[in-house]
Amino acid sequence: MAELSASTYPTTLETDNLVNQKIFAVTGAHNSSVTTINTSATITGMTAPFYLVNASTSEIIYVEEVDGADFKQVVRGADGSTAASMAGGQLLHMAMVANIHNQLIREMNAMITAMAVLSEPILSSQIFG
Repeated sequence: MAELSASTYPTTLETDNLVNQKIFAVTGAHNSSVTTINTSATITGMTAPFYLVNASTSEIIYVEEVDGADFKQVVRGADGSTAASMAGGQLLHMAMVANIHNQLIREMNAMITAMAVLSEPILSSQIFG
């Protein structure tokens, strides 16, 4: 389990309506190495993977799975931040972080490289399905 750091073409593109901002309250204490974070509300409108920021500690958390009210398979101290213990009631916010932009650049560069070796023009529908 790790943050994305290489291009990985998706088999499909997300077409669901996602939400712009969500805030979750942590339930109970969590040390800086736990990989499941419990919250007080069922998590909806978010498709993993994504990033969260702890409003109290500024820790960035990479989330690979959502299950009910839990963020699972999380990477603590993601994107160069420092993992920190959490107390119940601390708030986690959705976040855009540098690695999201870096991953988009890696994906675009990989697609450009792949298209450069083709002898025929390629349609966007061939790339994105």
